[in-house]
Amino acid sequence: ALPGGYLYITRGLLALANDSAELAAVIAHEMGHVTANHGLQRQQLEAEEGFATKVVSDVLGDSPTAKAALIRGKLRLAQFSRNQELEADGIGIKSIGEAGFDPFAAGRFLQSMSAYTDFRSISGATDASLDFLATHPNTPQRIDLAQRHARQFGAPGVGTRDRDAFLAGIDGLLYGDTPEEGYVRGETFLHPGLGVSF
Repeated sequence: ALPGGYLYITRGLLALANDSAELAAVIAHEMGHVTANHGLQRQQLEAEEGFATKVVSDVLGDSPTAKAALIRGKLRLAQFSRNQELEADGIGIKSIGEAGFDPFAAGRFLQSMSAYTDFRSISGATDASLDFLATHPNTPQRIDLAQRHARQFGAPGVGTRDRDAFLAGIDGLLYGDTPEEGYVRGETFLHPGLGVSF
């Protein structure tokens, strides 16, 4: 979700979802950010942290005390973001459960995301060394909380999943980079059609 309440769905998200309920869970999660005003709250906190950073830099310069204060500010922002993610998870699961979708879909999607993240980490596509600054809670924690929220609607198997129709709908979907529009490999952008790279 972006400021102003705009939601964007990517082809990668569609390819990662396994059924309509999982897609609904992601959309409801993002709508949860919007309805809870998370974007505005985060902007306000970032403005406050920006002001505090300027004051600390002006007063304490490059001292160890200043560096510690700046790190505390970054950690505070990360924790704030993690709390917002957990709140949006709860709002989203409640929304899809009430709409008749399988509320356990959120946990399944998080498991798929975790497997994809693990794959990218093993392949060297991501750097997990900065996880302490992550804006999202760790995935096992989110899956556990998602399952607890979902149980409020009954045992696994409740609600609509609509897997076959969803998979038929995305069958043939273009996924990833296309040579016609250019693509990135490592740190290089390549556009075969135009014959350029940088």
